[in-house]
Amino acid sequence: MGDFFADFDPFEASEHRLPPVDTWDPDRFRQVAVLQEAPRNDGRVDLMEDMVNGRKVAVKVMPVEWVCESPAAFAQAHPGENELPWRDITVNYYL
Repeated sequence: MGDFFADFDPFEASEHRLPPVDTWDPDRFRQVAVLQEAPRNDGRVDLMEDMVNGRKVAVKVMPVEWVCESPAAFAQAHPGENELPWRDITVNYYL
């Protein structure tokens, strides 16, 4: 995995290197609390309970319109942005 992260450019990530993004299952998670608002991108971080295994998890909620459909689309829509949701998605997938 070292090569992946050393070479990872969030603005030029090829589609074959991106993790699969599943549809959110609203019945699986129950919101417990809002941990932090993220007004810059109309998002937030929620504390949620996984109804399958009972674990509490932090969930970063971001509007699809802000994240865009790919790293390239995000870079075009948000040039110079220092928050990189596609990098975050990819890194979390590999953790």
